[in-house]
Amino acid sequence: MTMMVPSNLQRLRLAHNVTRLSMAKSLGITPQAYGNYENGRRQPNLTVLCKLADQFNVTLDELVGRTLQTRTSPSKGHFLHTGQLNENDVSKVSDFIDTLHRQSHYVDQNAVSS
Repeated sequence: MTMMVPSNLQRLRLAHNVTRLSMAKSLGITPQAYGNYENGRRQPNLTVLCKLADQFNVTLDELVGRTLQTRTSPSKGHFLHTGQLNENDVSKVSDFIDTLHRQSHYVDQNAVSS
C-alpha cells in the first residue's frame, strides 16, 4: 500500500467537508479505525478502499496515488506499434486515446449520477 492513502483520505475528506466521525459511520467502522487510516497507522482492506473510492467519487488508482500514465504506458506502446510511427504521431495518438478515456469516464460518471 502506498503512503499516498493517508494523505489522500484526509485531503478528500476535507474537500468534501466531512468529519472523521461521519466517515467512520458511513463505512461501518469506529472513528478510531478511520483515524488510523488517515494517520497511516493502519491500512484499509480492499473492501474499505472500494467504499472510500465510491464515497469520494474517485477511482481506486486515484485513491492510492497511482496515475493513469503509470498504469497504461506499457500497453499503449504495444497497442500503437510505435516502431511504425514517428514521435510526433505517437504523441498525437496517445493524446487522442487519453481524451477518449476522459470522455468515457465522464459519460460513465454521469450515467451513475443519473
